[in-house]
Amino acid sequence: MQTSESTGGGLARRSCTHCGGVVLGGPVQGVAFCCAGCEAVYAILSREGLEGYYQLRPEDGLPARPDPERDHKWLEPLGARIRQANGLVRLNVDVQGVHCAACVWLIDELFGRQAGGASCVVNPARGRIELTVGPDFDLEAWSRSVESVGYVLGPPGEHSSGVDDLTLRMGICLALAGNAMMLSLAIYFGLTEGALHSLSRQLIFALSGATVLVGGSFFIRSAWRSLRQGLLHLDTPIALGIVLAFAGSAWSFFRGDARGEFFDTLAVFIALMLLGRWLQERIVAKNRSRLLSSTGAEGVFTRRLNEGHAELIRCDALEAGDTLLLARGDLIPVDATLAADASLRLDWINGESDPRGYRQGDLAPAGAFLASASAVQARAATAFDASPLSDLLSGPATEARHGPFWNQLGRYYVLGVVGLAAGAFLLWSSDLQEALRVTTSVLVVTCPCAFGIAVPLAYELVHAKSARRGLFVRIATMMRCAAWCSTRRARSPWADRRSGIVPRWRR
Repeated sequence: MQTSESTGGGLARRSCTHCGGVVLGGPVQGVAFCCAGCEAVYAILSREGLEGYYQLRPEDGLPARPDPERDHKWLEPLGARIRQANGLVRLNVDVQGVHCAACVWLIDELFGRQAGGASCVVNPARGRIELTVGPDFDLEAWSRSVESVGYVLGPPGEHSSGVDDLTLRMGICLALAGNAMMLSLAIYFGLTEGALHSLSRQLIFALSGATVLVGGSFFIRSAWRSLRQGLLHLDTPIALGIVLAFAGSAWSFFRGDARGEFFDTLAVFIALMLLGRWLQERIVAKNRSRLLSSTGAEGVFTRRLNEGHAELIRCDALEAGDTLLLARGDLIPVDATLAADASLRLDWINGESDPRGYRQGDLAPAGAFLASASAVQARAATAFDASPLSDLLSGPATEARHGPFWNQLGRYYVLGVVGLAAGAFLLWSSDLQEALRVTTSVLVVTCPCAFGIAVPLAYELVHAKSARRGLFVRIATMMRCAAWCSTRRARSPWADRRSGIVPRWRR
């Protein structure tokens, strides 16, 4: 049911019928849409009898962005496998835009309307669809039907397992820390002597040691790598604190001094720091799973003319001087000289989707899309290895987590913490056990927990709100630019009125 209310400027405000976003102005009664994409998708679902999507969709969906001009050459090798198979064949494709159970239901319904399909398993977490189909299955027709309602399909890419390793470490350390705290509670509540007390201490020591091996090694290895490169990382004081806390507690354990044992605190500390790091890694990994993963040129195809015949090849096989045959919506993988007048979209280059006209003989830039209705030939000016598109597809080799300000702050912070710890050790150096205890306390108290837990949590909240607007950030440093732009737009009373989406503070 549509609801309306008045904003401060006197405009009626309602929810988008398709995605639930905010719509300003327009008639109060009837359906309303925040953008043309949502309106087009709603019309398709209504025409095809798929209104059940709206019964499963959460209150806050995502705006639809259908692109009818997407290139589908990557489907041809998969279609050839289907036609050559004697029976059922299993295929994997990546999908962008799946965010709820309604999306899974809709994709499965569209699959069931195609003849020859056996099963369709959608994995939203990985952004992948596993198909089992027969020889008469029309893969391209199914792909176009899925993309017509706002999703994007692409060739299967490689999914990194780096976050899975961190997840495993975090899960093990949380379990170990929970058991260590449970045994420590018995000691805190009065279990101070006897065989059960000794057994509890030994078990806490073992659990803490396992936590250091599984979780502490993550920070120790990171700190060691940064030191070998001559850098001071925020993991350095964390690693020092872990090593000294465990060494001091172990020293007290073997001496029989229970007052100097902090095994339970150390286990919880490691588990929480891993949790913060996991949140930080999960943000970008989750957004990548929403977007089509790319292994570079392996998933991008083009057509090359060979003795008058067009052959489908991977873009990394292109050489300088090859003649390309481009159809409407095709990507130009290398800088190429046009053999006829053409209209090109430069979305990947400057972000503008409006076509730009090029004359015969002009050099079309790599990364442009052909918008002309008729096919055009072009001669490759360079091989694909020298094309700027190869850098765009592969992405940055490393991902900076912080900008220059945070790098400087982190460096001086680490120097200050290490200096304080060294000073504390020297002041209490007459008593080695006490010196270890004080030094460990300094490192733990000054540990950058805000960087490890609060900042990742804040990023998670910002990403969740950005996803509601259809924005998925793959590089963590991009968030600063997005936050600045949001602040600038929010200051304007006319911000986002053309798109029908208003800043959160005006809702």
